Amino acid sequence: LHNVYDLLLSHPLHIVGEIGMVEEYCLVAPKGVTELASVKRVCGHPQIMDACSVFLNTLTSGGDEGVERVAAMNSASACADLKQSIESGAPEAMATAAVAPREAAALHGLEVLAPGIANDSNAETRYLIIGRHKERLVELDATAWHADTPYYKTSVVLALSNQQGSIFKVVSQFALRNVNIVKVETRP
Repeated sequence: LHNVYDLLLSHPLHIVGEIGMVEEYCLVAPKGVTELASVKRVCGHPQIMDACSVFLNTLTSGGDEGVERVAAMNSASACADLKQSIESGAPEAMATAAVAPREAAALHGLEVLAPGIANDSNAETRYLIIGRHKERLVELDATAWHADTPYYKTSVVLALSNQQGSIFKVVSQFALRNVNIVKVETRP
């Protein structure tokens, strides 16, 4: 995710909204593959595979070692690559699976081999809405997530000197004003 933050800082774009979705991640495979034991390789986005690590760690490639994990740009590209591999007749295609939502599997003609494989079935994926202008193009209902309290988010990027207490001095200003901080990231 750091590369996304870096791209936002280096381009004249603004976060104007976000959409959160709970997606059910599945192990998807070519049609005809019905046994988990036949899977020797799994493709998917590294963060999504990490979010499904408990299940993926149970898969073995015939011995005691786990299946090979292959990084993909995203779930859709993992499914598209697997579909292309099947269509080209690649010998490893029938031993390859992908981690993706059901919709991506259906779109690429793959079948769900194991549904609901995420470590946390309630984990939410956040998609940012970015634009060239700071104003929202569509006004979102700020109470949609919390019926009684408006919910707004702001992203702030700061460059601080490397001195004791510099982060505390900034964070304490939010606390003094009753502003909740949801996430803090520090980078060298």
